[in-house]
Amino acid sequence: MSKLSRADTAKMLADSHFESEPQIKKIILYSRSAKEQEEHDSEPIKLLEINPDAIGEGIVPVSFGPDASNQVFYRSTIIEVNEGEFEKVTEGKLDLPKGWDQVAKEYNNPAGT
Repeated sequence: MSKLSRADTAKMLADSHFESEPQIKKIILYSRSAKEQEEHDSEPIKLLEINPDAIGEGIVPVSFGPDASNQVFYRSTIIEVNEGEFEKVTEGKLDLPKGWDQVAKEYNNPAGT
């Protein structure tokens, strides 16, 4: 099997997380600008998960290394927030880490929860 692209890997991770945690409403893929992304190929896949069941601890990035056995060849960082925290993020009252500059893609839960 050939190596998945960064975009395909992000979609696969999102689908997997929706399957394992069906209460997740939306997952947002963040990236740097395209130029910066090319310059930082080691940049992890960055996913913000909106989960109404999240405890509400603020912005707590959790990082994972590549996992070739599951076709994940890139590092990834996940931040899980509840809906109130996500609202603060969108209002600019809660900051995401440096490098989470722009939304690259939004994935909605296919189950429609």
